[in-house]
Amino acid sequence: MRWAIGGRGIARIAALGLCALVAGFLPMGVSHAKDQQVKAELSYLCQFPSGAQRIDVEFIGSFPESGVAGQAIQPGEVTIGISLPQTVLGRLVPLDSDAVTGSATLTAGVSQGTDQAVAAWADLAAERTVIPESDDLAVEFAGQVPSVTVPAAGPVVFRAGALAFELAPIRSATPSPTASHGAPPAPPAPPAAAEPVRVKCSVAVEQDLTLARVPVSGESTLPVPSPSATAGGKNARPAPRDAIRVAPSPSATRTDCPPSPTGSLDVSRLPHPSPPPFEVPDLVPQPLCAYADGYTNVKKLGEAALVNDPYDDPGITNLLTGVRVTLDYTHGNIEADTVGDLKVAPGRSTFLAFGFMPTSAKMQFITDEPLTIYSTSRFQEPFDVPVVTTLGTHIGLRIYDVKVNGVPLDVGSKCRTSKPIDLVLRGTSDAQSGDVDGIPDYEIDTGGALFGKVDIPSFTGCGTGSDLDPIFTSAISGPDNEIKMIQGAPCFIGNPDKPGCSPIEVPKPQR
Repeated sequence: MRWAIGGRGIARIAALGLCALVAGFLPMGVSHAKDQQVKAELSYLCQFPSGAQRIDVEFIGSFPESGVAGQAIQPGEVTIGISLPQTVLGRLVPLDSDAVTGSATLTAGVSQGTDQAVAAWADLAAERTVIPESDDLAVEFAGQVPSVTVPAAGPVVFRAGALAFELAPIRSATPSPTASHGAPPAPPAPPAAAEPVRVKCSVAVEQDLTLARVPVSGESTLPVPSPSATAGGKNARPAPRDAIRVAPSPSATRTDCPPSPTGSLDVSRLPHPSPPPFEVPDLVPQPLCAYADGYTNVKKLGEAALVNDPYDDPGITNLLTGVRVTLDYTHGNIEADTVGDLKVAPGRSTFLAFGFMPTSAKMQFITDEPLTIYSTSRFQEPFDVPVVTTLGTHIGLRIYDVKVNGVPLDVGSKCRTSKPIDLVLRGTSDAQSGDVDGIPDYEIDTGGALFGKVDIPSFTGCGTGSDLDPIFTSAISGPDNEIKMIQGAPCFIGNPDKPGCSPIEVPKPQR
């Protein structure tokens, strides 16, 4: 007999998670209104093989003139026009290329008052575009984008964020070999497509990134807390999660997840009950991937650094759930283990060093070690205990591109922590016992909030002409730096009903 165990590995919990996922995909009412046509000229800084270069991007789309609380606001088709100079093309595509195709993803910020969300406008497709001999190459990416639903009245603002696009060069059809006398000519070989090239772009500073404003009317659809909930009684429920809901991308027809993790569990991080539990045989691990972002406090500075910026091409964490499942018949506990690859994009943080010096720096979390994750709960009565998930790995912290009071400070390329940071995060789901802790639930299969504290070691390798290690160690290193990460709803790669998908949700980081 073969077992297919998800991230939680518990049949009763899995049933609840399935219901939640199905409910999330049920169609809501769609707000139909006359559209407002939008055209915006934007400037981006793109990283090409020849170096960073600013390019002009034209955004064309349509948005409803108005919306209704609780009903989906559906933008029209989006078109992104990119102009690439010949100086860039020479290093970007092979010289014998005649045309290109490709796809693009625009990260859009959606806000209403203080509520924010991130929408990934993915799989915008470019048709075959002929490369001109001397003029700039103008490529247009177009496609449908997901709807947005807000639960209350007030203007909804759409803003442009990070852009990434991929170009696949196409070479001319190669002539067929000359046919022998009397034989029919062989058909020409089909056009050859070279390896696609991916380019990442960030928005240039000092420009208005607003794409559209949609006024929303109607009564709030947020639930009103009951007296018992506000009093924090047994039936208390946490405040609703992000008020803005972004639907899955309608054009997500391919799997964007990286290859499945190949690392192994770190058994030293797993529980070791006595006597040893029974290991469920013949498991079928389930691959999935998800976005996760958040903040880490730097205790000495009294500041919080953004981790995996959702507006700047965030990294995707890839997971393989159910690689090991154990049943502890002595104590009635079940444990489901997961291995993962944590991917975190570098981000810029700004703070006051020593309380008075404005300082900004890029921070890169180096994640070379696999994630070891285990979720524990009960498979015997009593069942009303939380599902606790623990994630553990070692990471390094590198600092570069430092500016002090606006003046660059050359710290070199090897400024990093002197030893790995032991990262441990935990999330809890107590829905089956009434959500008594008031903290948003977390499970791998649905996402949620993860919490932890880390000790930041001393720094080494900082500075090219002088030793800057003591400065960074004095300003940053120390114990008890709190971390809060939010995992979005994942993409299930092996879901037969949805064989390909982009990660479902890019969550809003929370402090």
